[in-house]
Amino acid sequence: RVLALTEYGGYSLRLADHSATDREFGYRRYRHAVALTAAFQKLHTDQIIPAVPKGLAATVYTQISDVEDETNGLLTYDRRVLKLPARDVRAVVERLRLPD
Repeated sequence: RVLALTEYGGYSLRLADHSATDREFGYRRYRHAVALTAAFQKLHTDQIIPAVPKGLAATVYTQISDVEDETNGLLTYDRRVLKLPARDVRAVVERLRLPD
């Protein structure tokens, strides 16, 4: 059996000039990229990475890009802005591949 976390995250950062609507949806809302990045890192450090030695084999972050009023993507609706620094996302992903 494979233990997979098939949807997690969903943290919202709405960027007005790159959104489809004025509405905003996400499980948690952030106003600045720095706060979003810190929350993304904390989520992985506190919950996701510790689950790997316990059998977690796959994860699917929600979601790659914003969709209409769902502003919980890593990329904006127009795909022009990466909301988190790529180096920080890569650092987290690397820790998933090579857990402590």
